[in-house]
Amino acid sequence: MTQASTMGATTPVDATGDKASDKITSYMRAEMRATAERTGRDVKIAEAMVDERVDVPGLSAEAGRPATLTTEQALNYQMADETAETLIELLRIYDLGEAEIIDVELNWTEHVLRMLTHPVVTSILLAVAMFGLIAEVRTPGWGLGGTLALVALGLFFGSHLIVHLAEWQELALFAVGVTLLVVELVAIPGFGIVGALGIGAMIASVVITQLGDFQLWSFEEIVSVIGRLAGSMIGAFV
Repeated sequence: MTQASTMGATTPVDATGDKASDKITSYMRAEMRATAERTGRDVKIAEAMVDERVDVPGLSAEAGRPATLTTEQALNYQMADETAETLIELLRIYDLGEAEIIDVELNWTEHVLRMLTHPVVTSILLAVAMFGLIAEVRTPGWGLGGTLALVALGLFFGSHLIVHLAEWQELALFAVGVTLLVVELVAIPGFGIVGALGIGAMIASVVITQLGDFQLWSFEEIVSVIGRLAGSMIGAFV
């Protein structure tokens, strides 16, 4: 740590900045506990940084707040070993003063992936995809609408797969949904349960892709993703 710095207050929050659900808080608390156990730190203090319900007297001036330690407190409670103001000082503490320092910056592909997985951009991609699919269904043969839909869906699923926000199962689920929908439109007169299942599978695939790791799902996040998807659908129809 550096002088006059702080450590703690790691309560997880959702996309709106509000405290996350108890499920996510419990998960993060377990992660902090496991990390403390592995590194020989105080487990209770680590948990108190995430969950304000863990009582560690003397660490917080305000009751009901997650634990936050100053540099001096962190050293006293052995949550930190040393203080260092620069990277060079840190390396010297661990006898690595002669180590070569290599600065790694994001390349252009990483910037593109970060942009493509941004919630606003994903909403735009989904709106374009749905608009393209609607246009393709309404016009004979293969046209611009279908091409736009393929490109938008490729960017959406491809970017999420590369950064491991999605797995191949989500893509397979979407493919199953498309197959069911095509079967309904081509081989079955009218519109019934097969088409509904296809649309449901496609929507579920898109939602799951944006939610990421199942262990971090929360009701608020699910509502947020569904809301963005609904906005994309409205944009496509308008």
